[in-house]
Amino acid sequence: MSAAALAGRARAIAASARRVGGGLLAAGAREGFSRFEGLIAKNEHGTDLFFDPRDLEWPALLEAEWQTIRDEMQRLLPHVGVLLQEGDLFMNDASPVADKSSWRIYLLIAAGQPRELAARQCPGTLSALQSVPRIRNAMFSVLRSNAHITPHRGAFKGILRYHLPLKVADPAKCRLRVGSETVSWHEGKSLIFDDTHEHEAWNDTAEDRVILMIDFERPLPTLLGAMNSSLIRAMESQLMKVAGKNLFRWEEAYGKELDTLLGREASEK
Repeated sequence: MSAAALAGRARAIAASARRVGGGLLAAGAREGFSRFEGLIAKNEHGTDLFFDPRDLEWPALLEAEWQTIRDEMQRLLPHVGVLLQEGDLFMNDASPVADKSSWRIYLLIAAGQPRELAARQCPGTLSALQSVPRIRNAMFSVLRSNAHITPHRGAFKGILRYHLPLKVADPAKCRLRVGSETVSWHEGKSLIFDDTHEHEAWNDTAEDRVILMIDFERPLPTLLGAMNSSLIRAMESQLMKVAGKNLFRWEEAYGKELDTLLGREASEK
């Protein structure tokens, strides 16, 4: 297929993205992207489940800062009950966890933009995340004790997912399955996978499991990469119409409370 034809297809898919709107990334709403994902699948590593973090420069940089990141996360963890529940951003009832309160998140970056609240409360983490090119989302993901995230799939193959485990009580009991492969999390050790493959997670311990989770643009050849970036931004512009409002409401409701609590704890040390 010629470059002009590929560019035309990208414009058509992006237009479709804008028309579909907020439900674009829900399961069953991805038909407009299947052909483009087919192009991705034909590239090197296009169908891989996991990826070697050593093939990219920035995972090692984050690993070097993992204890700083963990320490900032640890300040938030006592207040996990006020963090966003899974599904709160999109008000999604089709949750992959039986109890939404068992999967909590703290947004650091959304749609490529650092959150002001996170910049105040986790400055070291935001500084470390500057090393990640083409980052789209970043968050602390807390899976509560004895919780199971049931099988589900990500929305778009143009995004890859990164995990930096920050708190893992027992790697043998904290596991991630992607497709036919199951791995354990190890504190400070990076994982990268394609979350459009069916995946699920377990925390069979009595403690919270916490990871730094990042969505970043899949590395692709120049033209495909440009198309991919355009599609992702078209999707984000629609998704943030819903998610952005819900995130803002949460930050307004709990941001100052967290500031106060964290400030009080810091002054008492």
